[in-house]
Amino acid sequence: PESSRAVRALGALGRWVPEPSRSPIEALQEVLEKLKSKRGPHYEKKFGQVPMCDAGEQCAVRKGARIGKLCDCPRGTSCNSFLLKCL
Repeated sequence: PESSRAVRALGALGRWVPEPSRSPIEALQEVLEKLKSKRGPHYEKKFGQVPMCDAGEQCAVRKGARIGKLCDCPRGTSCNSFLLKCL
């Protein structure tokens, strides 16, 4: 059904032609639903950014000899490499 709908929507010259059976509001709602489903959750990590953590919270994790940073400590504190907490 979607392929025939797309062919009808394109028209003969390859230009978009609105379908007579659908209102513009319905078409807009469909587009918004598709965009909403493509968008990930807002809490998803952004590349290159580390979230802030509270004082006393675990800020890093140790795996073997490596230490991975989980979050940035607030101003006035730093991540203790032994306890792996913001102190």
